[in-house]
Amino acid sequence: MKMGTTIECPPSPFNNVSNDPLKEAITEFGTGENKVVEQRSENLTEEDIMRLIRDKINYIKVDLENPAIAVDEIIEYLEEEGVEISKDLEKYTEFAISEKTNFLQYLERLGINRDNPTKEEIKKLKEMAIRDAEWIGDVVEYIRENKDNPKEIKNFWKEYDKTFLSFKEHENNKDFTKGYNIKEGPEVVKRGILTEVAAMDLLEEIANDFEKCKKVKIEYSTSEQDVYDKIDFFLVVTFKNGKVKKIPVQVKSCDISNFANRGSNKKELERKIQFVLDNVINTNKTGKNVLINQEYKYQTRAKKRMDEFFNVSKNINKDGFFIILPYGEINPKFLNPQDKSGKATESCINKNGIPSEALRDHFLFESQTIKNIEADIIN
Repeated sequence: MKMGTTIECPPSPFNNVSNDPLKEAITEFGTGENKVVEQRSENLTEEDIMRLIRDKINYIKVDLENPAIAVDEIIEYLEEEGVEISKDLEKYTEFAISEKTNFLQYLERLGINRDNPTKEEIKKLKEMAIRDAEWIGDVVEYIRENKDNPKEIKNFWKEYDKTFLSFKEHENNKDFTKGYNIKEGPEVVKRGILTEVAAMDLLEEIANDFEKCKKVKIEYSTSEQDVYDKIDFFLVVTFKNGKVKKIPVQVKSCDISNFANRGSNKKELERKIQFVLDNVINTNKTGKNVLINQEYKYQTRAKKRMDEFFNVSKNINKDGFFIILPYGEINPKFLNPQDKSGKATESCINKNGIPSEALRDHFLFESQTIKNIEADIIN
C-alpha cells in the first residue's frame, strides 16, 4: 500500500450510510461550519457521526503540503464530542481528507500553465501527484481487500460521492465548473481506480495459467514509483524452477460510454473500441509496432503514454506491460463476438473492480499479445 498503513475492514463505518448518496451532505449537514451539535455521543447514530465528519471536512481548510493536520483536527473534534474513535472511523477520515486534497489540488493545477511551467511549478506538480498516488493506492488496496464484500464497496462509494459533492469550494468557482462536471467528478477518479483493480485480477489469472508458473502475486508500487517511473504496480511471477520475474505495469482506462455520449456516430465509436481492443496489453516489443492515426487524439495520447512508460530512464520498464482497458457500458459482442448473454449493453468493469465475462474473455483469449506473452516472461 502506497501510504504504508494497514486498512482494517470490518466493522466498517460505511455500513449504515443513507440511501441518497448525492443529496444530503449539503442540504442537511453542510449548512455552515459553525453549526452547533447539541447531541452527545450516546444519542448519536453511526450516520450522525458520519455527518459530523462530513460537515467538518466540507468546511475545513486543508494544508496541501500536510493534510494530516486536518485529519488530526477532525479526530480531536470528535473526541471533544465524546465520540469513540475506532480504527475504521479514523481510516474513513483519512480517506475523506485525501479525497478533498485530491480535489483541491485539481483546482490548484487549473492555475498552472502545464505547457510552460516554472521550475517551482514543476516541483509543486510532482508533489501533488505523489499525494494523489498515495491516496489512490490506498483505495485500490481497500477495494481489493473487500472484493468479496460488494455491500461494503457500494457503501464506500456512496460515502465518497456525498463527501465530494459537498465541498464548499464548488461554490462560485467558475474555473472549476467550466472545466469539470461536478456530478461526473467522482466518476473520473473511480474509473482509474477500478480499472487498475480489474487489470490486477486479469494479470493474476493469465499468469496463473502459465504452464511453468508456481505462484503469482501483486506488489504495490510506491507513490514515487507511480509518479516518476510510471509504474502502477508489479506482477511478480515465481516459476517452478525458482526463477522470479517482477514485471512493472501501467494501466490506462478508456471511457467508451463517455465517448458514445458526446454524440459520436457509430462508425467513430466502433473505431475507438477497436483501437482499445487491439491494444489491451502491449509489451515493449509490440508497443513499437502500434499503428495510430494522428487525426484521433485518443490514439496519439495512448501512444504517447505507452512510449513514456517503456522509455523511463535506465530501461526499468523494458520488460513491463502497458494495459488499456475499456470502461463503461458496451455491447458485450464488441468484446467477444461469441457472447451468448443476449445483453444489449454491459459494464466492462463493475463498481467492485471486477471485469465482465466478455472483457475477461477478450483479455485472456483474443488479444494477440497475450498469445506470445508467456514466452516473453519466461525468457
